[in-house]
Amino acid sequence: MKLLLTILTITVTVWGCSSTPKKTVNPCSDGRTELDGTCVSQEIADYVSCVRAQGTQLGTQKSQSISADVGYIGINASAAKEISEKLEKKYMASDKAMLAIIDQCNKMPSIASSPTQPQIKNQPRPTSKIAISGNWSYSSGRGEANITENGDNSVTIYMNFKPNRAPRPHYEMKLTRNNQILEGTWICLIKGFRGCGVTNNITFKIDPSGKAISVLKGDDPHRHGITSGFTLYKM
Repeated sequence: MKLLLTILTITVTVWGCSSTPKKTVNPCSDGRTELDGTCVSQEIADYVSCVRAQGTQLGTQKSQSISADVGYIGINASAAKEISEKLEKKYMASDKAMLAIIDQCNKMPSIASSPTQPQIKNQPRPTSKIAISGNWSYSSGRGEANITENGDNSVTIYMNFKPNRAPRPHYEMKLTRNNQILEGTWICLIKGFRGCGVTNNITFKIDPSGKAISVLKGDDPHRHGITSGFTLYKM
């Protein structure tokens, strides 16, 4: 009988410990929530989540590009309506499917009823750094890239487009990393090709998944295709 009571006591104790739910710690204060390493209002986080969720219907590459775009705009916005306006401006002339997603997310109750008013400035917080060194691809596998993080927040990217008999590398990028943003310059190294030898500005956004890096803005006067929407994918 004593042995039976001991077993029952142990069983109840173990069950009680295992059934205790784990608490989720919110790293942000004042009712704000985390978005890609930045503390933002719940309204902004909800809107970005909506666009990202709806964007998965458009295919993997398009979805990752949209995710990077809306995340970057979100962490720099003061309200969800500001994100909506900037997305509409970017996709107005080129993407009806994306405009439909924006319209659908605009109808969320928390967005449709919210007044436009200044909010607390979004504040970055320390996050685990996503490693990006290694081999990447672009243009549906027709291009390859190698990324090297140099330990001092500087990043070097060498890109090659195949098939191409020109001496490699074909492109060089020298960037500075600030959390999820890469900003710097790129240059074409192919002798005799249009626009090569000219230095251009560029800004990338690292997707939270760590599997995609998309151009947010950049100079591409000679149409090399390295402009907004250009995306590198982890191999």
